[in-house]
Amino acid sequence: MLNQSSSGIDPLETPFDESLDLNESIVAENADPEIVVPEVPLIAARPQSLVLAILGGFVAALIGATVWALFVALTQREIIWVALAVGWFVGLIVRRMGHGTTRVFGLVGAVSAGFSILLGTLLAGVVLASRDRAFPLGIALLALLNPGLWIEVMRVFTPFDWAFIAFAIYQGYTLSFSRVRTRR
Repeated sequence: MLNQSSSGIDPLETPFDESLDLNESIVAENADPEIVVPEVPLIAARPQSLVLAILGGFVAALIGATVWALFVALTQREIIWVALAVGWFVGLIVRRMGHGTTRVFGLVGAVSAGFSILLGTLLAGVVLASRDRAFPLGIALLALLNPGLWIEVMRVFTPFDWAFIAFAIYQGYTLSFSRVRTRR
């Protein structure tokens, strides 16, 4: 009868009362008012690392850009599900690496995911152009170092290209940080 209260109800088997505020100290009804139960955090705190989030986002963006470019070059189509998958991948890597809980980590994921689709579109364009003109791919990839190419490609982007980037940015943002949930 160790867990029995004076009312005969086992407190360990009673349903959780959602009206309790778990972020405040709790004083038992029949207990001494001087004894206070300390706060218990809802989640275990992990150290946040913005540097690891940025590094993870950059590596994930390069992997996502390669996947996007290969898909577009092989199928000659841009499909929204692939852009969402790239954004999802980048966002989860940023979350896993950074353990962030603030919007800064979401911005890291959004920028990384958008960069991934933009770079992937450029890579796909270079691959398709080198295939059409029978130009060596290695030399064609060196053209990516020319900033004028980036500006020219962005000038001919269609609204669909910008929509794919926007969807990837949304996925990258929403999945890049953990939300701390509290009960009220």
